[in-house]
Amino acid sequence: MDKCLAMLMDYTVFHFNREIDYFKSIQSSTVNEQQRLHDEMVAIRKNKGKTTDYFLGLELETWMVDRLLPHIMEKDVLALKSVPNQNPFKL
Repeated sequence: MDKCLAMLMDYTVFHFNREIDYFKSIQSSTVNEQQRLHDEMVAIRKNKGKTTDYFLGLELETWMVDRLLPHIMEKDVLALKSVPNQNPFKL
């Protein structure tokens, strides 16, 4: 489970970096806030101590449901909407 978590976090950081590059390329006015939120989400997950697989699964589910999905559905869409002629549902 620890290896799966490490792989998920590595991909999350990779994805966030690509997303920030994209937001910079379209000159989104929210890029600094996006970067701060991304850093915060990664730090929250990385600062969790080791735990049993059962509790790790619950923590991951909570992190994804309470943090990641709302971020995508609210903050990412807002960042895209901040740029004229950008479709928030077409990356």
